[in-house]
Order: sequence, then C-alpha cells, then structure tokens
Amino acid sequence: MKYIFSLLFLSLLHQFSFGQDSTKTTNKTIKRFELHAENGAMLPSGSDLANSLINASYYNGATLRLGWQTESPYVYSSIYNNPIYGLAWYVSTFHNDTGIGRPHAVYGYARVPWVRKPKWNINYELGFGMSYNFEPYDDVSNPTNLLIGSYKNAFIHLSANAEYNFSNRFSAGLGIGFKHFSNGSTKQPNAGINLIPITLYGVYTIDKRTPDYSKPQVAKFQNNHHFGVFFCPSSKSFGPTENNYFVSTLSFQYLYQVGYKARWGGGVDIFYKSSGPDKVMTDESDFSKSMSYAVFAGYDWVLTERLSVNVAFGWYLKRHYANEETTPYYERVCPRYRVNKHLVVGVGIKAHKGGADYLEWTVGYTMFKDKNKYRF
Repeated sequence: MKYIFSLLFLSLLHQFSFGQDSTKTTNKTIKRFELHAENGAMLPSGSDLANSLINASYYNGATLRLGWQTESPYVYSSIYNNPIYGLAWYVSTFHNDTGIGRPHAVYGYARVPWVRKPKWNINYELGFGMSYNFEPYDDVSNPTNLLIGSYKNAFIHLSANAEYNFSNRFSAGLGIGFKHFSNGSTKQPNAGINLIPITLYGVYTIDKRTPDYSKPQVAKFQNNHHFGVFFCPSSKSFGPTENNYFVSTLSFQYLYQVGYKARWGGGVDIFYKSSGPDKVMTDESDFSKSMSYAVFAGYDWVLTERLSVNVAFGWYLKRHYANEETTPYYERVCPRYRVNKHLVVGVGIKAHKGGADYLEWTVGYTMFKDKNKYRF
C-alpha cells in the first residue's frame, strides 16, 4: 500500500515545485498547519456478526496536516480557485480492545474552495493514502473482525467543510466527510470500514501575508485526443483461509479532452484471473476459464496537467460468476499521475456494486498532442 502514498507524494511535490524553473515565475506558497478532531458513525456491513462488532465500537479520530496554497501564475490554480495541497497524518480509535485496532493513516490531500468570501469559504476535498495498525481477522485470536483482513490498507477520504477566518493567521472550520478503509480483496475478509465523521478543526497560517486570490484570464482550451494502453497487475483472495491468486487488467482507452477539467471516452478491458482453473467448473480450457472481457465508458477528472482521477463504468461481454464477477457490470476509480508525456502510473479499485474485486496497480503508455499553455 505504500505506493499509494508515494504516488500522491509525487503529485503534491509537482504542485509545490512547478514554478522553480528559472524560465518561469517563481512559486509563492502560503503554508499552514491544521489540527482536526472528529467523531462519527460507522456504516453497517452486510454481516450480522460484523455489525455486532460495529455496534460494540465507538469511533473518534484526530489529524495533523501541513498544507500549502500556491499563488504562482498557474492555470489550474486559477481554475480551481487557489486550492490547498498537503500531507496529513491521521490517528483513530474504535475503543474496542480486540476487534478493529487503532488505525493510523498517512495521505496526501487536495482542498478546493467552492465558495470564497473575504471572511469565510466553503470547500470540498479528497485524499488518498496508506492506513496501518489494524488488528486483522484471525480465525483463532480475532475471529469477530469480519470487516478487514490485513494490517495495512488503502485509505480514501472525502469531505466538505466551511471555514471562518478570524485573522490572516487563525481560522477554524467544521465539516462532514466519508472515510473508507479497504485492501481491495488482496486478503479476506474485506467488507471494508466506512465512516461518516463530523470534524472540527483549527488552522494556523505560518506566513503573515494575505494570499493573492486574483484570477488571471485563462485561455480557451484547445481540445485534444488521448490514446492509452494500461496494464494493472494485482492479486486477489477469495476467502480468509485461501491463498492469493494473480489477477490483472489490460485496458485500451480513448478519451477526448473537452476542457481543462474533463476527458470523456471509453475502451476495452481484458481481465485475467489465475483462479479460473480452480473456481470455474465448465468444459472450457484453463486459459478460457481465466479470461473475461468488457467494454467501458470512462471519464477523467483533471486536477492538473499531470494528475487526474479516472472513473469508469463497464459492461462484461464475457464473465465468470465463480471468479467473483458477480454482476454484468463493474466500476473503477483510479487516481493517475503522469510521470512524463507518455508514462502514467496509478492505483485504483475495480468493484462490483461498490464491493472491491481487486486493486489495480496501474502503469500506462499514452499518446496525445497538447498545445495548451499551463503557465500565465
């Protein structure tokens, strides 16, 4: 799971350093510390035994953050209303000595102002990272934890908040969010843990000066075509006592970017699960038992010219129910980072009706021509 954090760390470094080239205007950043305290509800699982563990647990948590807000002459700063990027360390407890554990997480986040006024603003934010320090399921020592089967897990954070500025250096906020912990079925059980926390936080701005929120005129976007091939190897477990199987996705994708924020398109997915010979009881060859394929419609939410979040909805043309392809359709969410013009890396989740099928560790090769300028 450490690669999730590495991916976001690289993208955040990009945000922090894109203006350091001597041929461009130097970056100016407003740095800030935040301390969050939260309390909230755990959403129920599908299992009565897992729900009894949820009912016996009481959740609260805290987060320490370091964020920076850029003022450099950058198109995406203007488009997204001068967002804040940062790194965070999260700790929590479920007040249950033998069940879930006391998870921690390290993650990168982006906070985007939706409404900005002189004294207050309303924001939405997202974060991805690595969580650890769970007490995973064990059939002897911890048989009741049917929510999570691994010590380390992926971590996803979404929230909306309102923040009030008491001065140039002190502010406070209140928000509601969603947190999700999952190992993507690399180890069972993996019902996942879903939280709806209410958060109260305080902010101390390190820099004395007031941020410059002026919005330069952004040039009209020149639409372009993106072609990509992505390979996503992973592993999957079908039960707490079963071994992992190798699984993979080979994806061919076309997207048409129609503005700074969005690409639309689709493609073809080819899936391989080495569990086929053991799980699929048909007269097909072992290779055929392991293969399935689909078509999908896709969307990229473009956060910068390098960082995007890919969302796809696919329909199987061939599938094997015994390989846990349990519905005729599937979903994908995958943050992706463009290392250079052609190389893309990422990690995402392929799911059926919101239940993880497996993690997709993504490496891709893309081809496109982009004539747009991203610095003023």
